[in-house]
Amino acid sequence: MQLNNIIKHIEQLAPLYLQEQWDNSGLIIDTNTQDIKSVLIALDITENVVQEAIQNNCKLIISHHPLIFNGINKITNANYIQRTIKLAIKNDIAIYAAHTSLDNAPQGINNYLAKLLQLTNINILTPKQNNLYKLITYIPQNEYNTVAQAIFNAGAGCIGNYDQCAYSIQGLGTFRAKDNATPYVGNINTLHTEKEIRLETILPKHLIHTVTKALIDAHPYEEPVYDIIPTQIPWKQAGLGVVGTLQTPITISQFIKVIKNVFNTPNIRISPYCTTKEIQKIALCSGSGASFINNAIQEKAHVYITADVSYHKFFDADNKIIIIDVGHAETETLTKQLIQKHLNKTIPELKTIISKTDISPMQWA
Repeated sequence: MQLNNIIKHIEQLAPLYLQEQWDNSGLIIDTNTQDIKSVLIALDITENVVQEAIQNNCKLIISHHPLIFNGINKITNANYIQRTIKLAIKNDIAIYAAHTSLDNAPQGINNYLAKLLQLTNINILTPKQNNLYKLITYIPQNEYNTVAQAIFNAGAGCIGNYDQCAYSIQGLGTFRAKDNATPYVGNINTLHTEKEIRLETILPKHLIHTVTKALIDAHPYEEPVYDIIPTQIPWKQAGLGVVGTLQTPITISQFIKVIKNVFNTPNIRISPYCTTKEIQKIALCSGSGASFINNAIQEKAHVYITADVSYHKFFDADNKIIIIDVGHAETETLTKQLIQKHLNKTIPELKTIISKTDISPMQWA
């Protein structure tokens, strides 16, 4: 199977446009391998993981964490990253990372964890910002339905569980076609007035090119007019973390047992709590989510599950919420299971193997 085809399926789950600006998700090492029969799935990529891929004849490794975050000036044997890169390239093994693209995805790791915890009414905890744009265009009345439908078919007008969302108002447009023009209506060098409908709708940033192309292709005017305006509206369909509710309230002691079972860990760190108090609304963010504690409090969550919470950040609980630090690897290792399930469903002929040598660099003693 071709590498590009596998990547296409990965990005159905974790679209690359959802990654954070500082991240390095996507194809890290491209070896032009075209005949991939099996892939290895890992949280992190080390020399041991590449050796495991070699032993299992996997020509592609899919990881959560990117092997390369910052620029590399040399590729020697100075550290594990450089040695791992050399080993992968030498053995024609491609490497792909689905990091914050998977974190931000609507059906990504946070949604997956929420379902494992049996949460319902799941919503994004920190919706992506600066990602929604307003499209404004002007369409002759008799062509309105055709152009509007083309815009909607290209992905504009989606808000939450609604689509084809738009506002329209009738007005008059004027123009004068010059000598080299080919006007849809009106005559050359004559001022023309046309009854038009102003259409306003919304679209995410990554669809700007697709939607504007659809608009231009469907619009009858030789020079259709449109505006793309950034908005301050949060994109509630994607973002980091989720918040949901348990079907029935339980005590925190009972919930701790659930957490340890789901995340397969005997130890967690937790802020002070009352053993008899029942909880129901849960917020969570896989990986380093300490900066979203206040978001969880604003959502009136009883519990916030995340990782990498520093000593002083635990004070932010302030009797308003219970903070639970499960561990970075513990909250993200289930990305391997999520990716495997997705690929098994969408490319059943591709063999997927979860790495056995991929272990956390931090161990309990």
